[in-house]
Amino acid sequence: MKKTKKIILVALTLFLIALPEAARAGPIDKLYYLAAGELRSVGFDGTSFTGSFSTLATPHPEMSGISYDAASDILYYLAAGELRSVGFDGTSFMGSFLTLAVPVPGMSGISYDAASDILYYLAADELRSVGFDGTAFIGSFSTLAVPAPGMSGISYDAASDTLYYLAAGELRSVGFDGVSFIGSFSTLAIPTPGMSGISIFRTADLTEVPEAAPLSLVVMGLAALGLAARRRDRR
Repeated sequence: MKKTKKIILVALTLFLIALPEAARAGPIDKLYYLAAGELRSVGFDGTSFTGSFSTLATPHPEMSGISYDAASDILYYLAAGELRSVGFDGTSFMGSFLTLAVPVPGMSGISYDAASDILYYLAADELRSVGFDGTAFIGSFSTLAVPAPGMSGISYDAASDTLYYLAAGELRSVGFDGVSFIGSFSTLAIPTPGMSGISIFRTADLTEVPEAAPLSLVVMGLAALGLAARRRDRR
């Protein structure tokens, strides 16, 4: 019996070691934005600008709000009264430009939280949200909060519960939990003239998650060892 307990304890320990680590978001590294008819970027650590300002590509005419989903290499944007997308690798456009949906009238700044399938946006002086799967709207449209006066481009960083936005010629932030504002409003930096749509970028996850198939094989093997040990004890 003692031998069985020992084997089960060892098996459990090995199983816990084999469990995948929770993926942790990397640090905020960059800010993408629109200015002077160009898509640009600048180093940004979540508080102040770092590094140089770079021009990346000439966007589609009338491109306004932007939201970059780095995991899918897709840049979402507003243009000509439509919500559109284009392949984007963080430096240049790739693939074709696609029209996805007709947004609500007056939709301006957008921020897509791919993990939650939610698109946050500004319209009629309100911060709103709608279910969005990366291609089409799903679910209902909801009004969340009354934004600060003059709020334009927005970018929601779910990892830090922070909403970044432009207002009165400044880059600002406020605590935001995906539903309502929390904490105080802060002024971070003076953006370049004409900066409009913004999108915060974080580096890749800091931990690798083991594939599900190898992990399941480990579990099955440990279970078999425990069963074999029990049978030996019964004899």
